[in-house]
Amino acid sequence: MATLGEPGVLCVEDPFGGLEPSGHAFIAMVLRRALRGRRGLVAVPELPGSSEQDAFVQSADELLVLGVPGVVARGRYGELVGGAGARRVVVTRNAEALSQRLEQQGYSVQLVPLRALTSLVVGDPTALGTRPILDAAVEVDAPIIELVAMGAGAER
Repeated sequence: MATLGEPGVLCVEDPFGGLEPSGHAFIAMVLRRALRGRRGLVAVPELPGSSEQDAFVQSADELLVLGVPGVVARGRYGELVGGAGARRVVVTRNAEALSQRLEQQGYSVQLVPLRALTSLVVGDPTALGTRPILDAAVEVDAPIIELVAMGAGAER
């Protein structure tokens, strides 16, 4: 039904939400067929945890990661997971200063401005962990209201 009228873009919100793992393969097949020849915009509550979801999400043109303040991360799958230990960090102020400080320490950072908040997708390719993130936030007066591990099987 989503392809009636031949839309150029198909937007899908949480296509695997509430499904048993056995239903993931079927939904992934239906979505691949519906997206053939069109751009796709997929909203997911977190990066996926099954091979069917993972393959579908990785093939999407753009991902929106939703959180309590709305869209907290946006981009291609590779950009969002950007390395081992990717985390979503939401701050109330001084996001640019925090981003610069984290990049100096070796993290990769993508800023995602929200309305009154800013989300940072922080990649940790050298496994520095979360302590330097917390210390940097204190140093630059960037109160963290959310620090969430991203990716399949991520600890929260």
